Amino acid sequence: VKPTTQATMCPFPAVCTNGAPVNLTCGSPTGGTYSGTNVTSGVFYPNGSGNTARVYTITYTFTNSFGCVSSANSVISVKDTSPVTFPALVPRCSNGVPFSLSSVNPAASPTGGVFSGPGVVGDTMKPLNAGGAGVKNLTYTYTKSNGCISFASSTIRLVSPPVDSFLSPFPSVCPDYAAFRLTQGTPSGGTYSGPVVNGQSTVQNGYFYPYNNDSVSVRYPITYTVTQTTTVSGYTVTCSNTATQSITVYPRPTISFTPPTFCSNDGSVLMTGGSPSNGVYISPFI
Repeated sequence: VKPTTQATMCPFPAVCTNGAPVNLTCGSPTGGTYSGTNVTSGVFYPNGSGNTARVYTITYTFTNSFGCVSSANSVISVKDTSPVTFPALVPRCSNGVPFSLSSVNPAASPTGGVFSGPGVVGDTMKPLNAGGAGVKNLTYTYTKSNGCISFASSTIRLVSPPVDSFLSPFPSVCPDYAAFRLTQGTPSGGTYSGPVVNGQSTVQNGYFYPYNNDSVSVRYPITYTVTQTTTVSGYTVTCSNTATQSITVYPRPTISFTPPTFCSNDGSVLMTGGSPSNGVYISPFI
């Protein structure tokens, strides 16, 4: 009677259907062979039967020097993963405002995952922090309750805004000045805007209307905006650049005048009584 060498095999940790192939190495004594569903040349492939959760039996067979055969079985639990989708995003301006990736339509699915990529913080995409215009690759990673991780990739094209706007400094003016055209913005073709005072905009149709009813100087911020519309992948994207300068409007001076008294046959009289000093007296007799 020839002796038989008992084969043994350790338990295997659970894996996910999208996990890496598992090298089967824990059979003892060494030198045997592994067999079972999705097993090839000592390697187990978790995704061999698709995204299906199930338990697989692995058999380890050992033949000793006497030709006697012994085998041992162990199992591998394969956990299913959640299918993940992350549709391509609508093009946006590279200098655009931040937006929520979880609020776009259609959104990544299932909800509760994690976004990553250039300009992404949490679920917020910040185009200004994405490294300029061009196609940006983003990733959505989802972890199922069983611990299995799956992900999907998407892209977003960031469109360059028009050339940087520039606004030359404005001269300071008095509140009684007539409205004047704003021409300091470059490149040409942009629009000017300003604050609203007493229900009326200080800038209308490219003209600035000075206003100051206060006792101190007032600075009005004037914005120059240049807009450019581009068609990208069937989407119309309108991007803009702005520049801002301020116009200072001086207050109206507070003036008082107490005229001197004199007779009709007096000679020339030095005019006084005006306050503040350094003003100019105007009369047909001056």
